[in-house]
Amino acid sequence: MADHTRTTLAAAARAMRDVIIPAVDPNDPLALEQAKIVAQVLEFVEQRIDHVHERARFELLHYLALLQEIRSDVAVISPALGAAIEQELEVAAVIAADARVGTPTVADTARSLAELVSASVRSSQGEASGLRIELAVLDAAKELLDMQRAWFLPQGWESDPAVVPSLDAAFAVRLQ
Repeated sequence: MADHTRTTLAAAARAMRDVIIPAVDPNDPLALEQAKIVAQVLEFVEQRIDHVHERARFELLHYLALLQEIRSDVAVISPALGAAIEQELEVAAVIAADARVGTPTVADTARSLAELVSASVRSSQGEASGLRIELAVLDAAKELLDMQRAWFLPQGWESDPAVVPSLDAAFAVRLQ
């Protein structure tokens, strides 16, 4: 059976815009505001649903590379955290190498790696090698920020959308 998720989301957003929002009592500004938000969320999800797995893989590969870069400095500061990183890197490498792994597993692994990056930064404060860890995280932040800006571009938050890379270009940094 064909997947009609995108069509269903588009139809639900259209129903919100064309039927439900016009029927909301104009004297109930909160209900009107919430209905508009629901329509916008449906439209956004419809626009991005085909890229959810790519986003999760991008984040997995981003944090995997970052932890590989900082792991030796972290191990000096906190042997326990260093060991946790080594263990998670082994798991993440297997997941990253297997194209059959589902999106929830990829996303959960990316979150675990991100938490280890955060823990690494927290543990590095005031330590001699902490500056290298912090600089590596800051240096890696641009590619992550570029992807996030491209991801959320349809929401209209950017003051100059022309400076934001396309979603494909942002993904290409890690998904080659």
